[in-house]
Amino acid sequence: MTTTAPTPRDGADIIALARRSLVGVRAVASGGTGWVALGNGLILTSHEAVGYQTEITLEVDTSRRVPGRVIWVDVTRDLALVLPTEPLGLPPLLARPDLPRTGEPVFALSMLPGQPFRAAGAFVSAVDRRVGSIRCFEIDAVVPSCGGPIIDTSGRALGICGLDLPRGSRRRAVPAPPTRFAPAIPIAALQRAFAAFDLPPAQFDNRSPTYRCPGCGEPFTASADRCVSCGQRLPHAWEPSASSTTPSFAAAERLVRDLLERLGAVAASVRTGPRTYRLLVPAAPRSGGAAAEITLDIDEQGKVLRGKTPLVRVPSTNQEPFYRFLLALNDQAASGLRLSIEDDVAHLAFAEPTAILSEAEAVHLFEELVRSGERLRRALSEAYETKAVGA
Repeated sequence: MTTTAPTPRDGADIIALARRSLVGVRAVASGGTGWVALGNGLILTSHEAVGYQTEITLEVDTSRRVPGRVIWVDVTRDLALVLPTEPLGLPPLLARPDLPRTGEPVFALSMLPGQPFRAAGAFVSAVDRRVGSIRCFEIDAVVPSCGGPIIDTSGRALGICGLDLPRGSRRRAVPAPPTRFAPAIPIAALQRAFAAFDLPPAQFDNRSPTYRCPGCGEPFTASADRCVSCGQRLPHAWEPSASSTTPSFAAAERLVRDLLERLGAVAASVRTGPRTYRLLVPAAPRSGGAAAEITLDIDEQGKVLRGKTPLVRVPSTNQEPFYRFLLALNDQAASGLRLSIEDDVAHLAFAEPTAILSEAEAVHLFEELVRSGERLRRALSEAYETKAVGA
């Protein structure tokens, strides 16, 4: 009996064929892998990959991005279906109608946005596991991203990677360390659900996803932390920490919620941690720029609100004039915005005390961060021939 997991080289041909069906999935505060699962072009991915966004981006390759619209979500099983706004021209990944066998060799595939394609060889370690109330199988490998397919040695899809935590459990402020075993939903268990979506894409034009509580099945909105029917904490809600219960933190959190509401965003849908939020702001019309990524962060005591946006990568040459220019801009800055370098990327940022920051002032500061960031991103990339960092 073989005891060594298969390597990508062992299945190079079938992996290459399966790769043609994969796309990267990019949402505002999350991302993952997706793949063409139905003949009409619908993309299967995980709920974790799309979050609570309805409009997302599909990365077909390094140079092609296509908008997509989330039309169905199963919060309990961590699943989502995405309708591309234009045909992708990708073949569907053939599904295997039966369950995997214990000890069967498989490959877990991943294509995260902005990252290279990855394949990991593994064995099916268990075929009747449960994550909460969900029956799944398990492979003995660390899965690099949620939403990717697990294929057998003939290239057929056996399951979809996901279910890092029981869908009804509370999210933890500190993520659990990765384990060697990864659960997956078997494709054989999804055939009945997918039959309802095997229709011409035009029939999904007005469809939008409904999010249902894992505990009682009643619909909920991303703006709520608990289900109004059964009171269960919803999957996107972060478990309160000691600092988050203080009056100053509660006031700072309320300030961020009000700020994002003024900007047309729901705080829970762009929250990436117990104290952090990330959203994309479209470039100004006719500017030719990319959407700006904005990160908001509250300190542990809730006394400072920080915001930042990436501008450009530090140039590989001519660095001294670049650094001197950034220092000169900081010396001349009249607003609360400052430039800094993090991981070889120049950022524009602010840090303001929440106790004296009104909602109107927070909105003004946010909008100034976006405007100045777009202007500096373009100026620095042109002057120093370096790459602008946009979404």
